[in-house]
Amino acid sequence: VSVGEVSLGHAAFTYYLATLDGNPAAVARCATFAGASYLSSIGTSTWARGRGLGRAVTAAASADALAAGSEWTYLGVFTDNDVARRVYRDVGFAQVGDPCPDLLFIG
Repeated sequence: VSVGEVSLGHAAFTYYLATLDGNPAAVARCATFAGASYLSSIGTSTWARGRGLGRAVTAAASADALAAGSEWTYLGVFTDNDVARRVYRDVGFAQVGDPCPDLLFIG
């Protein structure tokens, strides 16, 4: 498993890609502005699920957000996405507010 990152020409955006046997398997994006980082576009290919790759890209993005000095790191997730909610909690995010169709997590 390999997790890499690239900026693609804009320092505020970093993209993360986990590969497995040379194949793209999981992705995440981190956007950092004015002391806050927003994680988005987090996903794992169906064939690669259950191997910790979503956790790996989320953890890498979160660690980079902290290293960049972000006071807040946040992401959104649908209430019924139990797998993603568990991953985000395991990485250190906590739910903010009452459950609703689209939750906000802050780490």
